[in-house]
Amino acid sequence: MEEVVDKGKKRTSSALDVQEEDGTSKFGSRLLKEENDVFSQNAWDHADWDEEQEELAKEKVSVQLENPVPEEEQEQYYAEPAEYWNKFYQKNENRFFKDRNWLKLEFPELFSTSEATAGKKRVFEIGCGAGNTMYPLLEQSQNPDLFVYAADYSKTAVDVVLGNKKYDPTRSCAFVWDLSSSEIPKEIEPESLDMIVLIFVLSALAPEQWDQAIKNIYKMLKPGGLVMFRDYGRYDLAQLRFKKNRLLKENFYIRGDGTRVYFFTSEEIAAMFKGSNQEKPLFEIEQNAVDRRLIVNRQRKLKMYRTPFTLKISQQSMSSSTGASVSNKNQLRQRRKERVLKGLDKLAPPLLPSNKVETQKRNDWFISVLLTLWACYIRLWKISQPASVVFDEVHFGGFASKYINKKFFMDVHPPLAKMMIAWTAQVVGFNGSFDFKEIGTDYLSSHVPYVPIRVFCALNGILLVPMSYWTIRSSGFSVKAAILTAFMICYENGLVTNNRLILLDSILLFFTGFTLLMWINFRNQIRQQFTTWWWVWLAMTGIGLGLTVSCKWVGLFTIATIGVAVLKELWDLWGDHRTEMSTFIYHFIARTVCLIILPCCIYMACFLIHFGMLPESGSGTNFMSPEFQTSLEGIKFPQTTPADIVYGSKIDIRHMGTSGGYLHSHDHAYPGGSRQQQVTLYSHVDNNNWWVINKANTDDVRSLDGYGFEGFEGDSNDNWRVEIEEGPDPVARTRLRTRRSQFRLVSETQKCALFSRKYKLPDWGFKQQEVTCMKDAKLPKTIWEIESTESDFLPEGSEAVSYKSKGFFGKFLELNKVMWQVNQGLSSAHTYASRPKDWPILRRGISFWSKDHRKIYLLGNPLVFWSSTACIITYVALKLVTLLFLQRKIITDTNRWRKYDGAVGFFFVSWALHYFPFNLMTRQLFLHHYMPSLYMAILVTGAFFELLTSSFRNPVRWSLLIICVMAVVYVYTIFIPITYGEPWTTSACSSATWRPDWDFNCKIFNEKSINNQTTSFAEHANKNSKPSDDEIVQVVEAIDGEQYFNVE
Repeated sequence: MEEVVDKGKKRTSSALDVQEEDGTSKFGSRLLKEENDVFSQNAWDHADWDEEQEELAKEKVSVQLENPVPEEEQEQYYAEPAEYWNKFYQKNENRFFKDRNWLKLEFPELFSTSEATAGKKRVFEIGCGAGNTMYPLLEQSQNPDLFVYAADYSKTAVDVVLGNKKYDPTRSCAFVWDLSSSEIPKEIEPESLDMIVLIFVLSALAPEQWDQAIKNIYKMLKPGGLVMFRDYGRYDLAQLRFKKNRLLKENFYIRGDGTRVYFFTSEEIAAMFKGSNQEKPLFEIEQNAVDRRLIVNRQRKLKMYRTPFTLKISQQSMSSSTGASVSNKNQLRQRRKERVLKGLDKLAPPLLPSNKVETQKRNDWFISVLLTLWACYIRLWKISQPASVVFDEVHFGGFASKYINKKFFMDVHPPLAKMMIAWTAQVVGFNGSFDFKEIGTDYLSSHVPYVPIRVFCALNGILLVPMSYWTIRSSGFSVKAAILTAFMICYENGLVTNNRLILLDSILLFFTGFTLLMWINFRNQIRQQFTTWWWVWLAMTGIGLGLTVSCKWVGLFTIATIGVAVLKELWDLWGDHRTEMSTFIYHFIARTVCLIILPCCIYMACFLIHFGMLPESGSGTNFMSPEFQTSLEGIKFPQTTPADIVYGSKIDIRHMGTSGGYLHSHDHAYPGGSRQQQVTLYSHVDNNNWWVINKANTDDVRSLDGYGFEGFEGDSNDNWRVEIEEGPDPVARTRLRTRRSQFRLVSETQKCALFSRKYKLPDWGFKQQEVTCMKDAKLPKTIWEIESTESDFLPEGSEAVSYKSKGFFGKFLELNKVMWQVNQGLSSAHTYASRPKDWPILRRGISFWSKDHRKIYLLGNPLVFWSSTACIITYVALKLVTLLFLQRKIITDTNRWRKYDGAVGFFFVSWALHYFPFNLMTRQLFLHHYMPSLYMAILVTGAFFELLTSSFRNPVRWSLLIICVMAVVYVYTIFIPITYGEPWTTSACSSATWRPDWDFNCKIFNEKSINNQTTSFAEHANKNSKPSDDEIVQVVEAIDGEQYFNVE
């Protein structure tokens, strides 16, 4: 009677012969003996492939090879693969649990560990999922000494195991662990396991992770222990069903839910476990069989093959030369079984080109070189124009002169970018004789090599173009998105204008872009932690941070950007149970050293070089303390001075609460009020700083004679009581001493203290600092100190005192404090100042230079500004909508969005941290402060182009790219005249004034043909015509390190 088989359910092991010696079939096995019978049953065991199936497999694989996952989308599947499994188990929970009825057939050795007489056994199920092997094994176990470990790199899967009511911590232990980790789990001792179960596990790892996985298995398994292995075979039905854009690399695919799967051959598995680089194999293959089943659809006449591999592998014993062996009978059976695979090798697909990655890198380098050359043309075109001082070249060219002349100066910015400009100027032959004093001063008559200095600054801006390309490419986006980003940077009029002058911004932008690129490169090494390149990119990020903040303190925003990214990274590591505490500490120390200590060292080194280049006293000396000044050569006050003050002595008195300088009185009266001789603070050493201290006509107070004239006997208003404050010198607390006693001067009649603050008197006071008397003034603003004294009444050999010169760290801290104070004081109004809310919409620009009917006006490319701002707003909106929809479970599949969210989110945070802090500042702000944020916004725009066009075919995407680039270039050409200082007409200027806030002042141009618009001021003078008010350049804010001018 014919045996009835349950819908083809498997009844025998794939490793065993299915025919008895007499040729009859074993019970429960269904063999296809006649091809005509193929559609008579639903499934057949141990089926051979026919030519039709071979051709079908070849065809399907070739289609997959031609349509892999786009390279820009692949990174997301490598970055955090466990997250996709977390989502899988969040959705399926334990509903995916299936009894593996074939376990006993394929791995009877596994269940032998559950026998009552088996003794102490330790089994480890790796990739446990919902406990698909652990629970069936424990349920039937009669062995009280059987203990089962279960691990998965999906935390959600492990939570499902732990949440199962059958979980018994006395018999099992479940935990999170990644098989490709650098260490074995802490729960398991080395060489302690009798058996390891790997069922559909290695296929979820990337091929480059296999080697570490095998090493971990070897470490945990006892000598002679067994590995029970089952996984997907090459050309399994699951492989052939994959559609386009699912292939990551050869035989490695991504499923619809984002999880990964590899399809093996028997040779790959054998080589993997034997260890091809070992003189002695790590493992011995006891069984290597493919379970080939033919599944048929009888209605549609379809044939489908399942080809999982089943292996039994024993670890070679280190104390035995043979290890576990395989009997001759088993070897014969294995050979017969492997003959079934003879047609499989013929189907091996052609490998993807081994140099595909290298080819793409060569293409990227080729494109970036072309972009660089083209950017050179755009940025260097007519860079000699205008041949006079423009905008803040007044300052930064002037600082180069001071560096060359070795004269100390004070600026609100750190020194690196200024030193780089000075070094360039020195290399090209500038001798420092030109002072860059006023905007519009001619370069040519003084033979200033300004062109190569401008070229150096422009080169930094040029390099930002290919750097933006590499940033987008390294973030996983396409060539098309990277090209668009690079062209937007290249044709951004504001960047062109700002980066081709002798200014700091191009250098700052270069280091900012460099830092972001280095960090992205570091993040791309997430799967190769603590390797050489991991350390290189991390260290380069730290170097970039140090260089950026050493140019301008805007670099602190870049530090904040990387800092936020680091905190998130460390937070994720902390929450990952697979991360050992020692590994976390190692990560923390690595980032501390490279991203905190290294940038700090670079920052301080720049100041060390700065001090070394400026050894002589100069214009910035008066901002610094006397202790600082004594470290400079050529200071004007004496190094030593008598310590004691006697009546009749000449003294100069320095204000301690500000850097305003010395109490000063000159032969000019106040225009109103008392109309007495002015008393001010003056920052320079001068004879009008000398005061004479006389004894008042009273015995109970010590007073200063504050004013008077020859023949005037004085009155009570002359008397100022000297109140000595507490100080470190005990003697100076009881009697007035030079450079030791700090004191207040209190009026005897008005009971107010002599006071000064950072307020400049009008022109009648020569812009010197105001001095007045105030009753309730803040104490620091009323403190004074005598710096020098001269007297004929002191005997020879009297005690002398001097300031203690500061060392490097003292000077470093003081200069940074002064820089901060001066920066905070830049709060006056300015014609071209703007607020941060104006920048993203390009409300207004800055007039840089105006002469001979030409103008340079920092504006920017409106299309670039507005489109980048639109992308920033759109990202925020999409982020909020996505969060709301996820919370309501309206959407669940965010795989595509996650890829963009990771990169765009980083760019957005960078933009926000470079933009929003300016809203808290009360100082003068201008459009050029937005340039670093603009760079980030353009990166966001490039990523959004990818998001919006990724579903289109390549020709369409290229067409859209060309349209976008042409639009950007077209808008750029409209504003070329004010970008480069070219001739323009009033009508053209008016038509280009798209916003009423753009104060180009088109009246300075005229309606003559452009070729005739070259009338000079000299020609105006020859015609006895006076230049218009629009042509008068006025320099303002002399103290500001960011000086601007008005045309009014």
